[in-house]
Amino acid sequence: MSAEPCTYVIFGATGNLSRRKLMPALYHLECDNRLPEGTMILALSRRDWSRDQWINEVRDMLKGQARGGLNEEVFKRFAARLDHVSGDLKEDALYKKVANLLEKDSAFPNNAAFYMAIRPSEFGVIIDKLKNFGLTHEEHGWRRVVIEKPFGFDLESAQMLQTRLHRCLDEHQVYRIDHYLGKGTVQNILVFRFANVMMEPLWNRNYIDHVQITHAETIGIEKRADYYDKAGALRDMIQSHLLQLLTLVAMEPPASMDAEA
Repeated sequence: MSAEPCTYVIFGATGNLSRRKLMPALYHLECDNRLPEGTMILALSRRDWSRDQWINEVRDMLKGQARGGLNEEVFKRFAARLDHVSGDLKEDALYKKVANLLEKDSAFPNNAAFYMAIRPSEFGVIIDKLKNFGLTHEEHGWRRVVIEKPFGFDLESAQMLQTRLHRCLDEHQVYRIDHYLGKGTVQNILVFRFANVMMEPLWNRNYIDHVQITHAETIGIEKRADYYDKAGALRDMIQSHLLQLLTLVAMEPPASMDAEA
């Protein structure tokens, strides 16, 4: 069964996460012919850009990040999927534009994934707006919301965000993700631990003296000062990325390798 086309709607499309992770990842899916025909990528930002200006911006994002350099033939296909809508994330006008595109423009599939590449403080506001403008309704296609960590500031705020999500969305519509867990090296830990017949019997306290997990950052804060000022490096790295690495290193063997287990 082939994958269904959808519209990827990226909130905060000009931000650091989109530049370093999302757009290169989508481009590499295009390189591998893994984006279904008809799939569109709709960028939302405050920049008053035309579609052509956005395409040129994406080209600049991909320079230096595309594997083997930017392939012009592939980029031409990829650029045909790109569009941009400008507006303030807190203003109704932006959501009216998005709803109108999904409902009336046949170029945009009704299936939609809304990716929150934004500050955590804006998650709740945007999800309320999506519901108010019917963008979470699934009468004509599925709708999903992808939320990047950090999910809340502490336990209480995380629980409040969870409650707010469930007022607007069903659980199957929500994806809480941490892009760090998609790294090949991270995913290989499970294979190294449980599928390697030499290592699996030795991976226990009888043979391992201690474990060190090191994250060596090669870039500075760059344009993330506002985010770091509120979240901090400890919350950005330790309580999410590195603790999840620790769980993969130390957890008991799961009953199966599916997500729920």
